[in-house]
Amino acid sequence: SVTNAPRDFELTLEKLSSTFQKQLQGVEFKLYDSAGGTDFSTLTPKAIVTTDADGKIVLNKEHIQADKTYYLVESQTVDGFIRLKGYFTITTSKVDGINVTYVNADTKTDSSPFKFTKKDGDIYSGHLKIYNKRKSILPTTGGNGILGYIGIGLTMTIVALLFFIARKRIFKWLIILIVATSGLAGLAGDTQVVSAQEQEQVQLEVNRLVYQPSDTQYKSGVPVAGAKLEVVDVTKSFYELVNRQKLSLKEAQEAVSKSNKIDGQSLAVATTDQSGLVRFTVSKTSQQRPAVYLIRELVTPVAVTKMENMVVVLPILDESGNEKSLISLFPKSHGTFSFDKTIDEKQSSYSFGKPIPYRLSTIIPEDMTNLSSYEIEDVYDQGLRFISESLEIFIDGEKQSDSIKAVSLSENQFRVVFDVAKLADFSGKNLK
Repeated sequence: SVTNAPRDFELTLEKLSSTFQKQLQGVEFKLYDSAGGTDFSTLTPKAIVTTDADGKIVLNKEHIQADKTYYLVESQTVDGFIRLKGYFTITTSKVDGINVTYVNADTKTDSSPFKFTKKDGDIYSGHLKIYNKRKSILPTTGGNGILGYIGIGLTMTIVALLFFIARKRIFKWLIILIVATSGLAGLAGDTQVVSAQEQEQVQLEVNRLVYQPSDTQYKSGVPVAGAKLEVVDVTKSFYELVNRQKLSLKEAQEAVSKSNKIDGQSLAVATTDQSGLVRFTVSKTSQQRPAVYLIRELVTPVAVTKMENMVVVLPILDESGNEKSLISLFPKSHGTFSFDKTIDEKQSSYSFGKPIPYRLSTIIPEDMTNLSSYEIEDVYDQGLRFISESLEIFIDGEKQSDSIKAVSLSENQFRVVFDVAKLADFSGKNLK
């Protein structure tokens, strides 16, 4: 007589990250008998199992028997990874052995997330590798300021108008602040592309824009040309924070962005073009891990708040769960320029020949050392005459006598040419 003895089936699960196939400990799975269908929210699992320190689970005769169908669902994954939304179908047959297939959910994030093989010479033992994709961590960004009125280019001209009445005539005063910049490379021609010599690469596209304070949704930015940006590989420092200080990926990202002494390797420096654009081409991996990059601003153009550090943790995924090869970044930033003109003891009308005292007020640019010249020009109506001996310069309320290089007069206007080297010591202070 012939007896069909029960066969013992065994399935070894190995949970891995999709990028470097690193074992993932603590991933929870629920095993269901097929008799209840696939509406798992209403079913009680046959078993709940969790991956060990090697990222493995072994399903044996205590879990699976011959000629049965089971469903395996990933119920909980580890921090920083995307949980699989579909489920595995496990079939056991005394004739065909053990087999595993996967049913996708609606999302494509978990498309083909596994590899199943049978043990050589034993169709009843299988090895199932299950892969998880990393979650995208959005780059940190920020920066708020105050914008009066701004125009960016090789030369910046800012105009303020003031109207007043004298002897029943309308006189118009025009103030012009002229700032000439020097050494701003990369302002013309095509967008700069800076490359790192790596096989698998991703492009980081930084759109350097400045926004009006009222634009809280950051929809209508003005390009900032001449901002010098640096990209730094901070992968090692980032993962030291994760592994040694037990920070989450998001916490480590914030810590790197706020640190002034983060260790890293500078890869490239480039300057934004007329469109406020610069691109860095970098490797997807570093130190055998998903790469982490710090983008920081080394030189900030006039009248713009400094761009806050941005930290990009790769990979960044699209809506289908695929890695992006082009990552567009939009750091938030406002302008800082302000220019005021006020009339002392303003009157509704003035007698002919009576002096009209007034003052101009602005903030000295933070990057004064990067400027080749700094001038203020006042254009006024033909009915007015400038009293040159009345000119006084104050910085933060203290009178200055050596900050002016020259004062030039012409028809209905005067221009003050400042000593850039002298003003550099007063960056960010109030000038009147």
